[in-house]
Amino acid sequence: MDDVWDNVEQYSEQSAQEIVAAAIQLIETIRSYTDDVVSMHGESAELPALTERNQQLAEAVAAFNDRAFLHTGTRPLLLDVLDEDAVDA
Repeated sequence: MDDVWDNVEQYSEQSAQEIVAAAIQLIETIRSYTDDVVSMHGESAELPALTERNQQLAEAVAAFNDRAFLHTGTRPLLLDVLDEDAVDA
C-alpha cells in the first residue's frame, strides 16, 4: 500500500471513505469486465484486451483488499492463499 496511507487511523471516517470508494470502484470494474468478456469469442486477437481486463480487475481487487486492511486491520480476500492454492492445483 502507498506510504500516503501510513497515517490513516483504523475505523476512522477517512478509512471508511476509502473502503467505500474502493468497493464502488471494484463493482464498476467487475461490471465492465463482465460486459467485455461475455462479448468475447475466445479468438487469439482478443487476448491483449482480455489480459488488460484481467489486470484491471486484479488491481481493483487488490485496492479493495488494501483499503479493507487500512480500515479494519484485516484482509477479507485471502489473495496470497488463493495464489498458493492455484499453484498447488
